[in-house]
Amino acid sequence: MSPPAGAWAANHQPLAPNAGHGWVIVVSIALSAGLIASSTAVAGIGLVALLMVLIGFGALVVPVAIMIMTWAQARGPARGLFALAGLACLLLVVFAVARIGTIAPVLLAS
Repeated sequence: MSPPAGAWAANHQPLAPNAGHGWVIVVSIALSAGLIASSTAVAGIGLVALLMVLIGFGALVVPVAIMIMTWAQARGPARGLFALAGLACLLLVVFAVARIGTIAPVLLAS
């Protein structure tokens, strides 16, 4: 009996990074940056701005998950690009936390 299509088997090969993974990482980080940076410009300081920041923060799960899954198979330049993407994600997390720090007190005071 053989496993169904798509199931793990004895001949399973680990996921190797390719250009498609890179595009998903870039688009996810850009979406997150756009949501976080434009939250107060679009929605002011309110519940919608907080929601935009939280969605942008959540969008960072995708690139981090892809980088974690493909790190072991990545070599040289791919690991360097993953490291840069990881730094961008870290910077966005700091920016999101700072943005939440400015929005949350206004919401809690009202």
